[in-house]
Amino acid sequence: MSWLTIALRVLHIAGGVFWAGGMFVVAGFVEPAATASGPDGARFMQRFAASRFTPVMASAGLLTIAAGIWLLARDSGGFQPAFMGSGTGVTFSIGALAGLVAAVVGIGLGARNARRLAALGRTIQGQAGGPTKEQAAQMEAYRGMLRTGARWAARLLGIAVLCMAVARYV
Repeated sequence: MSWLTIALRVLHIAGGVFWAGGMFVVAGFVEPAATASGPDGARFMQRFAASRFTPVMASAGLLTIAAGIWLLARDSGGFQPAFMGSGTGVTFSIGALAGLVAAVVGIGLGARNARRLAALGRTIQGQAGGPTKEQAAQMEAYRGMLRTGARWAARLLGIAVLCMAVARYV
């Protein structure tokens, strides 16, 4: 095994553990607890959305995907049909597709809605009297989209993790 392969595996596995683990914790524990906490939880989620968590998770996801594609290209001899059609190749491909879709959902939709929620929260904090009815409805819509996106990203990353764990044995 070459040093490049070892480095790519470390990046792919460590990045994937961080990315998937973070999504599992947010979707399974942080967001439900914040929702159950009412207005205090909403304020927490606004601050959380504005934190470094979103760009760090996006970076981990992109690094994981890039290293994974490179590894798959190396393992498959440049995506040779014989490998890609094997049980291992198909399983890796299903996991890769699940990871890519999770990235689109989590990074694309999640990051955009997190930015919107954070901006709306800053606007509301700067005005007297709290949020208007329209602002409250918009905040809830953003939080709902974040909630749904996080849950789907976590599910898809779960599929990716399972596929990567068993692919060499299929």
